[in-house]
Amino acid sequence: MPPEVQAAAVALGVLPVFLDYLSDVPRRAWRRVKVATDEATDRLGDAEELLRRIRSDDLLLWQFDTTVEAAASASTEQKARALGRALAEGALADNDAGRVQAALMTRIISDVEPIDLRVLAGFSDLRHGRNVPPDAENDRDGNPAYLWLEDVAQVAGLDPVLVVAPLSVLLRHGLIDEGVISANRGSAWCITDLGDRLLDYLRLGP
Repeated sequence: MPPEVQAAAVALGVLPVFLDYLSDVPRRAWRRVKVATDEATDRLGDAEELLRRIRSDDLLLWQFDTTVEAAASASTEQKARALGRALAEGALADNDAGRVQAALMTRIISDVEPIDLRVLAGFSDLRHGRNVPPDAENDRDGNPAYLWLEDVAQVAGLDPVLVVAPLSVLLRHGLIDEGVISANRGSAWCITDLGDRLLDYLRLGP
């Protein structure tokens, strides 16, 4: 932290213990960026080739810029690695559709946070037969698929009031779908294929 900035912070009453932490913010941000770019390089195999492909395509340039910005402020290394994986898939794509799909994943990963993923994981558990609430709504094949608001809160271990915001994020990105509406209980939701794919990205499977 530049001395003049530190002096101003002290003058405003910022405690020295926080100054030590804040002075390390740029380093932590670049550490996350390194995680993302290392992941992309490892998957593509060569840093120079990765940069060559990025520079040759406007969408990849946007994806790279977004990856760096989002990774710098990423809440977890897991998120930074997922951003790197999406960037590599964009660079490896051999057609526009593949690059657009990778860019979409970058946009989604950039926006979701741990509380959103906690809720999404609850839907995934339900879809795959794990941690099924007793009154989960079945799909047309008779399998438990849909969660009501109170069930979402229970599965995620959150206050029902706090679940509404994550649900909005997940719906906006097509990670869950509103499939059942009851006059008495409101809406129920289920995870989509895209939601499961996002969780796979974050698990960083092969």
